[in-house]
Amino acid sequence: MSAIQALLASIVGHLNSAESWLLNAELQPENWQQHYVTNAQGTVLVQFGGDQFTADDSSACVYERRITLGFTLMVRNLNDRGGCYDNLDLLRQLLTGFKPENCRKLQPKSSRFIARTKDVWVYLMEFTTSTLAVTAPPEMGPLMIKKVILEASQKPAKNSQEGNKDEQQQ
Repeated sequence: MSAIQALLASIVGHLNSAESWLLNAELQPENWQQHYVTNAQGTVLVQFGGDQFTADDSSACVYERRITLGFTLMVRNLNDRGGCYDNLDLLRQLLTGFKPENCRKLQPKSSRFIARTKDVWVYLMEFTTSTLAVTAPPEMGPLMIKKVILEASQKPAKNSQEGNKDEQQQ
């Protein structure tokens, strides 16, 4: 299973296990426009929206991967209790701060109206998260990669300790 598939499965599981969540959460199918909403309340389709990579220099083998996730909310009514607006707020509450394995906490990015079909309202809500990505040059073996990851994960803590020592000496 790819890292993206594991991330999406984690989020679907989180939503479906929430007691307050009445919609069905599932992975986005190939063609969401033809998706039939089987749940009486509605469905949320979870999808990978893309990613961006940030490295300090071109030789970096550990870099930040910023991920955008999309949640297509398909609900039968708009204003009623349990309608689209209620579920947009609930989705934001359930996902904001949720921390999938190997990622930072999810943060809301945006939401917007997509379409109104004959029986459902469709909105898209986007969230972001980030993780470390590793690319190993051919000359680096598994032990060297592990060392680089370890150093990268300890670097912020080391800098903050040095900063505290400097403050204490003054």
